[in-house]
Amino acid sequence: MKEYSTVHERDAFDERIFEIVQEYLEDGNDESTMGLSINPQTLELAIVSTENNPDGWDFHPIDGLIRPNENNTGNEPDCDATHDLASSYCFVR
Repeated sequence: MKEYSTVHERDAFDERIFEIVQEYLEDGNDESTMGLSINPQTLELAIVSTENNPDGWDFHPIDGLIRPNENNTGNEPDCDATHDLASSYCFVR
């Protein structure tokens, strides 16, 4: 991973995180032991359980990336949380 990213690279990474959380929700998953795993070198993403997180990858609990939708009828990806997470990996100058 390079030292700095463009705004477009950070936003694309944010979109990938958002989409993988959305897919997780659409699949009907609701396990609190699940999380988003990120390879800090390649920015590869995976949904894994806490015990199956690959060595060297950062684990982020899925609950921190989800919020109730505005109707309180279900959950949706938290766009603020996904943006903050993407920004912690992609530093824009």
